[in-house]
Amino acid sequence: MHGFLLLLSTAIAVGLRLTMRADLTKAGPGRLFPRRPSSDLAWETRWRRTLASFALPPLLILATALAVLAMGLRGYMLGLPVGWLGYSVALGLIGMALGVLAWLAGLGMRSRQQICALPPVIIQNQPGRQLDSAVPFAARVGFWQPELIVSRGLTAVLTPSEVEAVLLHEQAHRRYRDPFWFFWLGWLGRISAWLPATQQLWQELLLLRELRADRWAARRVEPLILAESLLKMTQFAVPEPNGWVLFASQRQVSRLEERINVLLDSPSLVQNSGYSWLWLGLGSLILCLPLLTMLLHTAG
Repeated sequence: MHGFLLLLSTAIAVGLRLTMRADLTKAGPGRLFPRRPSSDLAWETRWRRTLASFALPPLLILATALAVLAMGLRGYMLGLPVGWLGYSVALGLIGMALGVLAWLAGLGMRSRQQICALPPVIIQNQPGRQLDSAVPFAARVGFWQPELIVSRGLTAVLTPSEVEAVLLHEQAHRRYRDPFWFFWLGWLGRISAWLPATQQLWQELLLLRELRADRWAARRVEPLILAESLLKMTQFAVPEPNGWVLFASQRQVSRLEERINVLLDSPSLVQNSGYSWLWLGLGSLILCLPLLTMLLHTAG
């Protein structure tokens, strides 16, 4: 019976992913969401939908596996006996998830140790560390209190006002704790890579993360200056190492046009839709369902 429960949760997770992904791109007659491309939606709406589509399916499977482990090897569920098969699968799922988490944590700690070896620097009254590279970039490295990393080429390529814009962008990542939250989202993405559209949704989350930081910085500096600095830095874009949040990376170059358009048309970001909260309420209910199945389990 526990094996059937795991299969059912997996089927629901796949169905949720396919349904919610479709709502990100278009809406047909009778749907809750407007008929328009995802790139035209308000940031808040896009963020909540994409986050729900990305995180809910793997969390549902993990919650079901935890419920199966809590119910144990013995007993009955809806009058049917439970056994070792479903329990073993659940144990394997949780073990795999914890193993991936430990691996990612190790990579993050290794990056942190490498960063600590860099010389400290003060750039426009902000403390950070400097990497000896002619390629201009800025990044936030760490978890809850990410550290600012800048390259020697940053001040060589950009003007002081453009450097200020980049630093404000990086300050936004620190304010929203992006490295910390995206560590956990990256973990969910790793363990759910087999689900439909995982990579597509991950790239959308990365873009929305940058749009949010752009918006925060654009409120404090001229948006055109921020767009110009983005154009300059993407000419030297570098791969994004694990645990880093870069101002411009290879993953984001393909979405450069959208970031610049949003910077030059900031009002489109502040629109919002109350319908997006519906997914949060439904998501919380869905994640509680596996735990409620424990009430159907009786000891044998």
